[in-house]
Amino acid sequence: MGTGSGRKILFLDQFSELGGAQQCLLDLLPAVVARGWTAAVMAPGSGELAKRAAALGADFCPVCFGPFTAGTKSISDVLRFARQMPRLARQIARWKADVIYVNGPCVLLAA
Repeated sequence: MGTGSGRKILFLDQFSELGGAQQCLLDLLPAVVARGWTAAVMAPGSGELAKRAAALGADFCPVCFGPFTAGTKSISDVLRFARQMPRLARQIARWKADVIYVNGPCVLLAA
């Protein structure tokens, strides 16, 4: 993949607030954009991740996913997850990405 090759990379995250994984994602974006690749970040809500990704030249695509908390999940979390997964998978497929960077285990199934 050379510079300006027109690649589309979708960065899929399960949280839109900043933590370590989200900061790593943000650290990658300048190099992706500098190569001329199209970058989009897909995450729930419109937290700090959305603002920073956009400032770095990526598109931000909010998704309806969650909310989920860290740790043990309740039965309602599991049911919500099962109900939301097909919709998230369709949103991912519509992007037609060459590469999907999955930034969290909850969104891995949909990717």
